Amino acid sequence: MKKDKLHTEKEGFKIPENYFSDFENRLSAQIGLSEIMPKTSGFKAPEGYFNSLESKILKATVQKAKTKVVNLTWLYSAAAIAAVFVIGFFIETDIRPANTTIDNLAVSEIDNYLEEGYLHLNSYDIVETFNDVPLDEIQITESLSEDEIIDYLSKNMKTYSGASLDENQ
Repeated sequence: MKKDKLHTEKEGFKIPENYFSDFENRLSAQIGLSEIMPKTSGFKAPEGYFNSLESKILKATVQKAKTKVVNLTWLYSAAAIAAVFVIGFFIETDIRPANTTIDNLAVSEIDNYLEEGYLHLNSYDIVETFNDVPLDEIQITESLSEDEIIDYLSKNMKTYSGASLDENQ
């Protein structure tokens, strides 16, 4: 317990009287700086320097003539318009050729368009669109054999219980 209160029982360090006030004199006496260092600062201002200093500064800072200010905002506008014309000249505005018709499109392009999902039609939309077209006018260019049709349906059709594609059943 006594170890905890040691710092409060003692008064600490004591310094002699006038230690700090006489410190500079004692230090210079020990080092001998008073003999090496001059008594004056070594810098001298010319006579009357501070009397005329204010007028010299004012003469140097007073604006003698107003300079002409040129407004360049019209230049920025002209540069922006020129940039638009230059960019417009180098960029092709029409990507598709003008003579694009459904006959010029390749079948693969139409297939890709449909596969990518750009055409959002369900069976009701298709029936409504082709409602006026008689079935007699639809021409199938290729004829498929019965085996090809059964093979396609067996691969792509969901199987239901009780439904079979075999001819024997």
